[in-house]
Amino acid sequence: MNLTFFFTLVSILTVIYIIIGVIASRKISNTEDYFLAGRQLGVLPLAFTLIATQLGGGVLLGTCEEAYNSGLYGIFYTLGICIGFIVLALGFAAKLRDFNVATIAELLGRQYKSPILQRIASVLSIISLSGILVGTVIASRKFLLAIGIEYDAVLYMFWGALIIYTVCGGLKALVLIDSLQVGVIILVFIVVFGYVYYGNIDLFSFREIKAISSIQDSNMTSKLIGMLLMPIFFSLVEQDLAQRFFSARNKRVAVMGSAIAGIFLLLFSLIPVIIGAQARILDINIPQGASVLIITARALASDTVTSLICCAVLAAIISTADSLLCAISSNLSQDFTFTRKIGNISHLNVSKFITLLVGITVVAIGTFFDDILAIYIKSYAITVCGLFVPLVFCFFKVSLYKSAALLATGMGVLAFVLMLYFYKGSYQELIALTISLAVYYLEYFRQKNKILI
Repeated sequence: MNLTFFFTLVSILTVIYIIIGVIASRKISNTEDYFLAGRQLGVLPLAFTLIATQLGGGVLLGTCEEAYNSGLYGIFYTLGICIGFIVLALGFAAKLRDFNVATIAELLGRQYKSPILQRIASVLSIISLSGILVGTVIASRKFLLAIGIEYDAVLYMFWGALIIYTVCGGLKALVLIDSLQVGVIILVFIVVFGYVYYGNIDLFSFREIKAISSIQDSNMTSKLIGMLLMPIFFSLVEQDLAQRFFSARNKRVAVMGSAIAGIFLLLFSLIPVIIGAQARILDINIPQGASVLIITARALASDTVTSLICCAVLAAIISTADSLLCAISSNLSQDFTFTRKIGNISHLNVSKFITLLVGITVVAIGTFFDDILAIYIKSYAITVCGLFVPLVFCFFKVSLYKSAALLATGMGVLAFVLMLYFYKGSYQELIALTISLAVYYLEYFRQKNKILI
């Protein structure tokens, strides 16, 4: 791989990102501008930034790695994300925009008239998003190892630049940067994919990919079902996605943006699946801890082409990481009154400081873990098990009871945590989610019929 060419491209993009962040910061006067881009996003900017939130380490590196291990079943994670977008486009995105709030936690707190529920929901959201951001740090480390860079200083420099432009420009900057990143990713992968397989069509065989696609045991079945369902459920409670819908100009924009994002990701996800499966068919050796995607690119393409792929992968990782960082900061800044103003420091500047602190903390934590999708799915699960049931009821015109939401949230999270430690069987997430739903319904009917216990 041509590291000089790669670092030149990355340096140019990084400078552009920071410039965009600085320019965007001049148009930010309050936290609504900072976290919601003034609620003025149109269809294409919304679609691009929604794609960017998901087209990161999980979809590219994680999906490719899973396809290397299980063939076509590697698409389950991305398929779950795509179905989630389609579900949102069928009406839930419009309802999210219609609530006119800043965070999922605020939505729950307002609908159930419970500040306690809002704070609990915010904490769960922060835990989940932080876990996913840790997974993104892992993806970036794997990426650097795969291209032969073992120095932690490079990892810290990369994340330092990302944190700087996110702190400066907030969501306004991220939307502009996301559009640029998605354009780079699409162009590079389509061109490179055509370059590698043009004239080498014998490299690709659907029959061979199907032959390596297998499920070895029930644990794998449980894992795949979790990979499919958790992203679907999480799409309704995920703060970084909701933040985009809250920022849409109107309900129609929210629906169209979600539909475009879902269709695009479904088509694009075939590329990392094919590359991962092809690596398995060709018996390409993947060193421990390295990225299947990058190692395969190095085996099949020239140094210059590999450098372009690496640049696109880095853009994808950045596009997910910055949105997660902004979403976590939004939860901390918007859902807790003690962060509104500290001394003479304005709420906007407090929010920027929180963004900086979160970024530094998560990067430090991310150096101690290794499995990308496992961390993603567990991070999804804790919020889904706690918040999915009470949130879904907010979308329908039914009576909402604070006690039902609090019990469902508490029991869903408790059930999931207990099973992580004491139940090693299958379908942990679905069992916990079922318990949450059952508890909600029992309390709902008790309140509705005024049954005394």
